[in-house]
Amino acid sequence: VLFNAKPASGKSCASCHGEAGEKLAVNNLARYPIYDKAQGGIVRLQDKIMSCREQQSGEAPLPAYDHDLLALETFVRHLAVGEPVNVQTDGDMAPLLKKGEELYRTRFGLIDMSCAHCHDMYPGQMIRGQKISQGQGNGFPAYRLDTGEMANLDLRIKQCLTLMRAEPFAPDAEESKLLGAYIMSRSNGLKIETPAVRY
Repeated sequence: VLFNAKPASGKSCASCHGEAGEKLAVNNLARYPIYDKAQGGIVRLQDKIMSCREQQSGEAPLPAYDHDLLALETFVRHLAVGEPVNVQTDGDMAPLLKKGEELYRTRFGLIDMSCAHCHDMYPGQMIRGQKISQGQGNGFPAYRLDTGEMANLDLRIKQCLTLMRAEPFAPDAEESKLLGAYIMSRSNGLKIETPAVRY
Protein backbone atom coordinates (compact mmCIF):
# COMPACT_ATOMS: atom_id res chain seq x y z
CA VAL A 1 0.00 0.00 0.00
CA LEU A 2 2.78 2.46 0.93
CA PHE A 3 4.74 1.54 -2.19
CA ASN A 4 1.74 2.45 -4.36
CA ALA A 5 0.53 5.45 -2.32
CA LYS A 6 0.62 8.69 -4.30
CA PRO A 7 1.86 11.75 -2.37
CA ALA A 8 0.98 15.34 -3.24
CA SER A 9 3.54 15.22 -6.06
CA GLY A 10 1.59 12.35 -7.59
CA LYS A 11 4.70 10.17 -7.92
CA SER A 12 4.67 6.95 -5.90
CA CYS A 13 7.43 4.35 -5.57
CA ALA A 14 5.40 2.26 -8.01
CA SER A 15 5.50 5.07 -10.58
CA CYS A 16 9.15 4.21 -11.22
CA HIS A 17 9.42 0.63 -10.02
CA GLY A 18 6.09 -1.01 -10.97
CA GLU A 19 3.05 -1.78 -8.82
CA ALA A 20 4.68 -4.87 -7.32
CA GLY A 21 8.25 -3.56 -7.55
CA GLU A 22 8.86 -5.76 -10.60
CA LYS A 23 11.14 -3.17 -12.23
CA LEU A 24 13.64 -3.31 -9.36
CA ALA A 25 16.68 -5.51 -10.05
CA VAL A 26 16.85 -8.14 -7.30
CA ASN A 27 20.62 -8.60 -7.75
CA ASN A 28 21.07 -4.90 -6.93
CA LEU A 29 18.86 -5.20 -3.83
CA ALA A 30 21.09 -8.06 -2.65
CA ARG A 31 24.11 -5.73 -2.72
CA TYR A 32 22.91 -3.44 0.09
CA PRO A 33 24.48 -1.84 2.02
CA ILE A 34 26.57 -0.34 -0.78
CA TYR A 35 29.41 2.18 -0.98
CA ASP A 36 28.49 5.42 -2.75
CA LYS A 37 31.07 8.17 -2.65
CA ALA A 38 28.59 10.78 -3.91
CA GLN A 39 26.29 10.03 -0.96
CA GLY A 40 29.09 10.11 1.59
CA GLY A 41 30.01 6.44 2.05
CA ILE A 42 27.88 3.52 3.20
CA VAL A 43 24.28 3.59 2.00
CA ARG A 44 21.84 1.16 3.60
CA LEU A 45 18.64 0.10 1.88
CA GLN A 46 16.63 2.26 4.28
CA ASP A 47 18.82 5.26 3.32
CA LYS A 48 18.19 4.61 -0.39
CA ILE A 49 14.43 4.37 0.16
CA MET A 50 14.39 7.64 2.12
CA SER A 51 16.52 9.47 -0.43
CA CYS A 52 14.30 8.17 -3.25
CA ARG A 53 11.15 9.36 -1.45
CA GLU A 54 12.63 12.82 -0.91
CA GLN A 55 14.05 13.30 -4.40
CA GLN A 56 11.34 11.64 -6.48
CA SER A 57 8.20 12.28 -4.42
CA GLY A 58 9.11 15.37 -2.42
CA GLU A 59 8.12 13.54 0.76
CA ALA A 60 9.47 14.56 4.17
CA PRO A 61 11.91 12.05 5.70
CA LEU A 62 10.39 9.42 7.98
CA PRO A 63 11.92 9.09 11.46
CA ALA A 64 14.36 6.23 12.03
CA TYR A 65 12.58 2.95 12.89
CA ASP A 66 9.23 4.44 11.83
CA HIS A 67 6.74 1.62 11.12
CA ASP A 68 6.11 2.88 7.58
CA LEU A 69 9.84 3.01 6.81
CA LEU A 70 10.33 -0.51 8.19
CA ALA A 71 7.34 -1.70 6.15
CA LEU A 72 8.75 -0.20 2.95
CA GLU A 73 12.21 -1.63 3.62
CA THR A 74 10.71 -5.07 4.33
CA PHE A 75 8.62 -4.99 1.15
CA VAL A 76 11.56 -3.95 -1.04
CA ARG A 77 14.02 -6.40 0.51
CA HIS A 78 11.48 -9.23 0.21
CA LEU A 79 11.48 -8.72 -3.56
CA ALA A 80 14.97 -10.27 -3.51
CA VAL A 81 14.02 -13.26 -1.34
CA GLY A 82 16.11 -16.27 -2.36
CA GLU A 83 18.79 -14.08 -3.96
CA PRO A 84 22.28 -14.56 -2.42
CA VAL A 85 23.54 -11.62 -0.34
CA ASN A 86 26.33 -9.95 -2.32
CA VAL A 87 27.82 -7.04 -0.36
CA GLN A 88 30.95 -5.50 -1.92
CA THR A 89 34.09 -6.46 0.02
CA ASP A 90 36.83 -4.90 -2.12
CA GLY A 91 37.75 -1.41 -3.29
CA ASP A 92 36.49 1.50 -1.19
CA MET A 93 34.35 -0.84 0.90
CA ALA A 94 37.28 -2.95 2.18
CA PRO A 95 38.67 -0.46 4.77
CA LEU A 96 35.13 0.31 5.96
CA LEU A 97 34.40 -3.38 6.54
CA LYS A 98 37.66 -3.62 8.49
CA LYS A 99 36.44 -0.82 10.78
CA GLY A 100 33.11 -2.63 11.08
CA GLU A 101 34.89 -5.81 12.11
CA GLU A 102 36.81 -3.88 14.77
CA LEU A 103 33.48 -2.69 16.19
CA TYR A 104 32.14 -6.27 16.00
CA ARG A 105 35.05 -7.38 18.20
CA THR A 106 34.91 -4.39 20.59
CA ARG A 107 33.57 -4.94 24.12
CA PHE A 108 30.61 -2.74 24.99
CA GLY A 109 28.61 -1.82 28.07
CA LEU A 110 28.46 -2.99 31.65
CA ILE A 111 28.33 -6.60 30.49
CA ASP A 112 31.69 -6.03 28.76
CA MET A 113 30.95 -8.26 25.78
CA SER A 114 31.42 -7.89 22.04
CA CYS A 115 29.21 -9.12 19.21
CA ALA A 116 31.85 -11.80 18.57
CA HIS A 117 31.47 -13.21 22.09
CA CYS A 118 27.90 -14.29 21.39
CA HIS A 119 27.84 -14.86 17.65
CA ASP A 120 31.32 -16.34 17.03
CA MET A 121 32.08 -18.12 20.30
CA TYR A 122 28.66 -19.32 21.49
CA PRO A 123 26.21 -19.72 18.57
CA GLY A 124 23.63 -22.41 19.27
CA GLN A 125 23.86 -21.97 23.03
CA MET A 126 21.20 -20.26 25.13
CA ILE A 127 21.17 -16.79 26.67
CA ARG A 128 18.18 -15.14 28.38
CA GLY A 129 15.90 -17.91 27.11
CA GLN A 130 16.89 -17.55 23.47
CA LYS A 131 19.21 -19.48 21.20
CA ILE A 132 22.24 -17.47 20.08
CA SER A 133 22.44 -17.03 16.32
CA GLN A 134 25.52 -16.87 14.11
CA GLY A 135 24.95 -13.13 13.72
CA GLN A 136 23.93 -13.19 10.07
CA GLY A 137 21.94 -10.35 8.50
CA ASN A 138 20.30 -12.12 5.54
CA GLY A 139 16.90 -12.36 7.27
CA PHE A 140 16.54 -8.66 8.11
CA PRO A 141 14.22 -6.85 8.29
CA ALA A 142 12.83 -9.64 10.45
CA TYR A 143 9.85 -10.17 12.71
CA ARG A 144 11.04 -10.37 16.33
CA LEU A 145 9.13 -12.68 18.64
CA ASP A 146 10.61 -10.87 21.65
CA THR A 147 9.13 -7.48 20.76
CA GLY A 148 6.27 -8.52 18.45
CA GLU A 149 7.46 -6.05 15.82
CA MET A 150 9.55 -5.83 12.68
CA ALA A 151 13.18 -4.79 13.11
CA ASN A 152 15.77 -3.98 10.49
CA LEU A 153 19.42 -4.80 11.15
CA ASP A 154 20.16 -1.30 12.42
CA LEU A 155 17.39 -1.49 15.02
CA ARG A 156 18.50 -5.01 16.05
CA ILE A 157 22.03 -3.71 16.68
CA LYS A 158 20.57 -0.95 18.86
CA GLN A 159 18.49 -3.50 20.80
CA CYS A 160 21.55 -5.72 21.29
CA LEU A 161 23.63 -2.84 22.64
CA THR A 162 20.84 -1.96 25.07
CA LEU A 163 20.80 -5.56 26.35
CA MET A 164 24.56 -5.31 26.84
CA ARG A 165 23.90 -2.26 29.06
CA ALA A 166 25.68 -0.05 26.54
CA GLU A 167 24.74 3.31 25.06
CA PRO A 168 23.27 2.45 21.63
CA PHE A 169 24.52 4.23 18.53
CA ALA A 170 22.40 7.01 17.09
CA PRO A 171 20.36 5.79 14.07
CA ASP A 172 22.56 7.57 11.52
CA ALA A 173 25.84 7.14 13.39
CA GLU A 174 28.78 6.04 11.28
CA GLU A 175 29.44 3.21 13.77
CA SER A 176 25.99 1.79 13.13
CA LYS A 177 26.54 1.83 9.37
CA LEU A 178 30.01 0.27 9.66
CA LEU A 179 28.87 -2.52 11.98
CA GLY A 180 25.77 -3.23 9.90
CA ALA A 181 27.80 -3.39 6.69
CA TYR A 182 30.27 -5.85 8.25
CA ILE A 183 27.48 -8.07 9.57
CA MET A 184 25.79 -8.11 6.15
CA SER A 185 29.11 -8.93 4.44
CA ARG A 186 29.40 -11.99 6.73
CA SER A 187 26.16 -13.16 5.11
CA ASN A 188 27.54 -13.09 1.56
CA GLY A 189 26.36 -16.15 -0.33
CA LEU A 190 23.45 -16.84 2.04
CA LYS A 191 19.99 -16.43 0.54
CA ILE A 192 17.86 -13.45 1.53
CA GLU A 193 15.05 -14.62 3.85
CA THR A 194 13.27 -11.33 4.51
CA PRO A 195 11.05 -11.28 6.42
CA ALA A 196 12.64 -13.94 8.61
CA VAL A 197 11.44 -14.69 12.15
CA ARG A 198 13.94 -14.14 14.94
CA TYR A 199 13.69 -14.22 18.74
